[in-house]
Amino acid sequence: MDKLPEGWIETSIENLCRLVTDGAHKTPRYTEDGVPFLSVKNITKGFIDFSDTRFISKEEHFELIRRCKPEKNDILYTKVGTTGIAKLIDTEKDFSLFVSLALLKPDSTKINSVFFEYQLNSPHVYSQAQRKTRGVANRNLVIRDIKSLCLQVPPLPEQKRIVSNLNALFERIDQSIALLEENIKHTEALMASALDEVFGEIDQEKFLPLLEICSPSKETLIPIDNEEYNYVGLENIQSNTGRIINFSRTEGKNIKSTKVRFKRGAVLYGKLRPYLNKVYVADFDGIATTEIMPFQTRKDLLNASFLAYFLRSPRFVALVNQYTSGARMPRATTTFFKKVAKVPVIPLNSQEKIVKKLDSYSKSIEGLLQEQKSKLNHLKSLKESILDKAFKGEL
Repeated sequence: MDKLPEGWIETSIENLCRLVTDGAHKTPRYTEDGVPFLSVKNITKGFIDFSDTRFISKEEHFELIRRCKPEKNDILYTKVGTTGIAKLIDTEKDFSLFVSLALLKPDSTKINSVFFEYQLNSPHVYSQAQRKTRGVANRNLVIRDIKSLCLQVPPLPEQKRIVSNLNALFERIDQSIALLEENIKHTEALMASALDEVFGEIDQEKFLPLLEICSPSKETLIPIDNEEYNYVGLENIQSNTGRIINFSRTEGKNIKSTKVRFKRGAVLYGKLRPYLNKVYVADFDGIATTEIMPFQTRKDLLNASFLAYFLRSPRFVALVNQYTSGARMPRATTTFFKKVAKVPVIPLNSQEKIVKKLDSYSKSIEGLLQEQKSKLNHLKSLKESILDKAFKGEL
């Protein structure tokens, strides 16, 4: 902005705070219960999420708060991974912080805490934070750079007026956002309900062991640096939809370790975290991460798309989740596929009718989701636009 409104000043976070620091730089000794120990993952969607925290002892908490003591009306600011998100502390609850969160203690004679939170989350300040964030894989916004972020600050009475206006506007917008997010959840559940209904009507006597009618690929390949491949990783298969995303041919030098080959028409099944429902019918030959199991179906018995829909059905997902190994990184086991997994085998013409019906239903649901998500993005953009105007003195 070329010229600030009368009475406004441009200054740094350091000049607006009594203290700018961050949480513990060493991982503490966790306990079964005690004092919540928050990290960047606990700042989500405008809330401090205490539902999934680790705990430390009261003794360690008292030691940590000698340097970094979170208090009501202070600001938490994300500085590792997801950077540049501010959240006002609106609770009296005791907790300690990890290094991934900064603690900003505003000087109440200079800046209103709610105004401070709003402006830190405005496009003007957020973009500064992103420019100052260092690293790519390990993103980090250091304290020195946080202190240097510039804000445009009016007198306190004007700050309070802006906060009052923003609160009133955002209350209505946030209600609409919450309603849309709930509608999106319901819409996403429609496909699962349809799959459950379709496959629930098939007689269990028509189910056969998966490996009797499908051949999992066991052919592997070590990528050659100067060759290109149709390489599919788990990140390329969209959850629940059966679509491939962000896909392009990849040079061998960018593909690590041995991969599994698959042929066009294979059903690629994501073994890692099977509840994510990553299932894709390949329309090309290629290679895949070993976390993906490619199934080549017997074409005289099983339609590949029919199998893919079944593998995404709630009843199959519930079953495979009972046979995973690993607590933090659950994987579908070989034992499950060899001894437990069964699929419905009905006449091919019936399978094709079901696939056609589900394809149509899936297309309608996707269209509805796109419309809802477009409205959601518009509302979120509207909030950013309002914040931008507010801190240019135009609200």
